[in-house]
Amino acid sequence: DRWGGSIENRSRFGLEITRGVVDAVGHDRVGMKLSPWSTFQGMGTMGDLVPQFEHFITCLREMDIAYLHLANSRWVEEEDPSIRTHPDFHNQTFV
Repeated sequence: DRWGGSIENRSRFGLEITRGVVDAVGHDRVGMKLSPWSTFQGMGTMGDLVPQFEHFITCLREMDIAYLHLANSRWVEEEDPSIRTHPDFHNQTFV
């Protein structure tokens, strides 16, 4: 369907909602908090985690939102201790 499968489709809902809010109140009044490396409900174990969030963050940059807060959640006990941070923490998408 249009909401799942590809990276673009899985991003669609969040990006469409964000676009609607930006259009309603202005880009300078919109912020987003994401926890890409959280393992809650299997998120940190996605095979294409980095490309998924790179796409989402790139689209947010194009909307010129006021801020993006990236959190590395630790409130849920990690199932896989090897999942700690972005494998390439110098990746400019996440800066």
